[in-house]
Amino acid sequence: RDSNNNNPDGYLWQSFDFPTDTLLPEMKLGWDLKTGSNRLIRSWKRPDDPASGEFTFKLETGGFPEIFLWYKESLVYRSGPWNGIRFSGVPEMQPYDYMVFNFTTSSDEVTYSFRVTKT
Repeated sequence: RDSNNNNPDGYLWQSFDFPTDTLLPEMKLGWDLKTGSNRLIRSWKRPDDPASGEFTFKLETGGFPEIFLWYKESLVYRSGPWNGIRFSGVPEMQPYDYMVFNFTTSSDEVTYSFRVTKT
């Protein structure tokens, strides 16, 4: 943002809107339908080179929304669709008293995020 402007509408860039290689609490993975932006996670090219690598972790919305991991053009992993509590193919993704999983479908977005409630 412009250093003299405290209005959020004046922000030029927000890091949580552009995830890179790590999904942090409250960061959204998925589609911003207003802007057409797909928020996804991409691996580093090499451990010492943060350029975009060949692995992509993203929310696919064709059919029932689920998370896919791609290596180049090959599907490596899929989470199974969201069942209202968790992604059905991830049984270890249980509700915890210290973490809340969130899946949002609206006219503005189709996104997944999580929030830590205790530290």
